[in-house]
Amino acid sequence: MSSTSIPSYSFGTSTPYWPGNPGSPTAQTLRTKFTRTPVVNSGVKTNTGLGAIGLWINGMALFNAKDAFYWNGSGFSMGISPTGWNRNAFYWEGSSFDQCNGHPANVLYHNHVYAICMTAENASAHSKIVGYAMDGFPIYGPYAYSNTDGTGAIKRMTSSYVLTSSTSRASGTNGTTTNGPPVNSTYPLGSMCEDYVYTSGAGDLDLYNGRICVTPEYPSGTYAYFVTIDALNVPQYPFVIGPKYYGVVASTSTSATIPVGATLYTGQSLPVDIYDFTVSVHNNKTASIRWVVGTEINVDHYDVQRSSNGSVFTTVQNVTATNNSNYQANDENLAAGKYFYRIKTTDRDGSYTYSSIVSINITKSGTLIIHNNTSKDLLTIQSDNALVKRDVILINMNGQIINKGVLQQGMTLLNMNIQTVYEGVYVVKVTDGKNTTTAKIILGH
Repeated sequence: MSSTSIPSYSFGTSTPYWPGNPGSPTAQTLRTKFTRTPVVNSGVKTNTGLGAIGLWINGMALFNAKDAFYWNGSGFSMGISPTGWNRNAFYWEGSSFDQCNGHPANVLYHNHVYAICMTAENASAHSKIVGYAMDGFPIYGPYAYSNTDGTGAIKRMTSSYVLTSSTSRASGTNGTTTNGPPVNSTYPLGSMCEDYVYTSGAGDLDLYNGRICVTPEYPSGTYAYFVTIDALNVPQYPFVIGPKYYGVVASTSTSATIPVGATLYTGQSLPVDIYDFTVSVHNNKTASIRWVVGTEINVDHYDVQRSSNGSVFTTVQNVTATNNSNYQANDENLAAGKYFYRIKTTDRDGSYTYSSIVSINITKSGTLIIHNNTSKDLLTIQSDNALVKRDVILINMNGQIINKGVLQQGMTLLNMNIQTVYEGVYVVKVTDGKNTTTAKIILGH
């Protein structure tokens, strides 16, 4: 599998969005091999190390539960402490996760926990496959049949790791061979991975956070990992895959070499694939338009187009195609008001296509930006006024409330599920009770 580890949906794109991270996500060249016939490891199980331990179905990297920091003297090996005390990434780095539960490791965008923007979950149906572990076994979302034989009601899969109530991190706790940090306000219970003790029968899943079961894709049964969340959708340790893999991990799971005789599968050749189109506003008067191209075949140029009503567009800038994956243009000296942007891609034969539409509303109190994701599944609302809590309301032209969300204090981005929303014109309203900003959007175009 070749991927960039950059998702197609909107996510935080600037360094300040991820406090404590030295860089912003950039497209990578990942090439990962997965066996089609995974094998159970009947010997000593392999530890899940740092870096990618699997891929989500959209090509993003999946990391384990650790954040690469361990308690002093607990035995460093490849960035983790196999028999010591490792910090819980969700506890220590959770504040730097964006609204999709992702963040960059320098420039590699990844998730330690469930990538919630990747797919919409239905609590009344068996989850879909959301990724594959490096041992080749599938990773499912949080919901499955109650019984491993494929019968029973749908239920949320629960982890069998239980948070200890002990106030001591002495050696011998949960497989450790060294003493850990004291339990205090700096290192509370749950801040270290080893605070969670595997307790057989405490949940639905085994030591590796999976089970052998029947699934829709495997009617004869398979071993499968499951994402674990609580009833409020909060990630639960070990989040995706346990401290060890269930199956055999091939030494060539990550390689830049495609072996002789491999069958090459590619998607339909398209003139261009714009997988990230965003607009940001600077100093309340300059729109910075950015688009990232995944595939560029026979493209002549791009037109940055602007509209005041979402229907009639004019070109504000022409950009020649240069086989560069990243493009940017600025629209300067904007007055307060509402604007709509799109990218028109023109091929060498004169044919053309349009991107999704991004709308912005510039007001004295701040800027409201609406990203209509090209998948038509998510609507991303961006508000630069993060000082207070704000309610986000989606309203149709009849004045009916279609969906609601909340931008908590400190948040600038909110993803709203629009899978069941009809095509048409809608209004997004963002209000803190005193100040209100609105933006008109067009869905389904």
